[in-house]
Amino acid sequence: MLYNTFKDLSLSALGFGAMRLPVLNGNEAEIDEKETARMVDYAIKAGINYFDTAWRRFSHARWKNSRRITLISISSTTSAK
Repeated sequence: MLYNTFKDLSLSALGFGAMRLPVLNGNEAEIDEKETARMVDYAIKAGINYFDTAWRRFSHARWKNSRRITLISISSTTSAK
């Protein structure tokens, strides 16, 4: 993974965009949490540490769910080290 420095952070050159997360039953407000967690885990293991939640582009429910899943995945990845 390539990284760029921003202030005192080393951010992955590739980011994980959360604008179009997988949904259940075609309902944009109902995130498929299991599939999203799998995707986030894969991204973290690949070295991605920049997550664009794009919270202004979709409903508060989608933003809240994607943030919770991302935080859970980051916690489980860092606690496994």
